[in-house]
Amino acid sequence: MDENEKDFETPAEPLRSMLANAAEDLKPRLFAIYGTEKQEPDELVLGWGMEFANDDGAVFRKCGSRSIHTGDTAERLFRTQSIVGDVELKWLDR
Repeated sequence: MDENEKDFETPAEPLRSMLANAAEDLKPRLFAIYGTEKQEPDELVLGWGMEFANDDGAVFRKCGSRSIHTGDTAERLFRTQSIVGDVELKWLDR
């Protein structure tokens, strides 16, 4: 490494410590949406998601589906699922 490259180095340990703290402080909240389909009450709805900190949005995936749904919040994803299902939102981590 030459002299100029040293000027652009980031101290590894302080950075890793800061990132470790951020990973804990900004961890997403986990939730589940579950219930039954409105048109076919024998069809179950079950899926899990994460709502990210700092209004970074939410993601949700139903069992048996390859599609991933995104939204502003878990509540918004819940309302979307409520259109076709008689569903509940359950927070899993708090």
